[in-house]
Amino acid sequence: MTSLARIIWDKEYDPKLSRWLKWIRVPTLILWGTKDRVTPVEQAKVWTSLISTSEIETFEGAGHLLFFEAPKAVGRLGAFLAK
Repeated sequence: MTSLARIIWDKEYDPKLSRWLKWIRVPTLILWGTKDRVTPVEQAKVWTSLISTSEIETFEGAGHLLFFEAPKAVGRLGAFLAK
């Protein structure tokens, strides 16, 4: 049962990450697919609220493989990096 619990409750990211995000001071772009079933889009909204220099852009219908499922995300990233 312990092994099963570890597999079921294992997060795809560090749950303690939130305590470090407030220290990020560089412009940050968070791109997310609205249909991401690995890490729900609500998590991106939390991270965006913790990074004062961040902006978020979501892509309707895209899942976790954002750059394959929403080619416009690649263009958005390129535009952000060009700034």
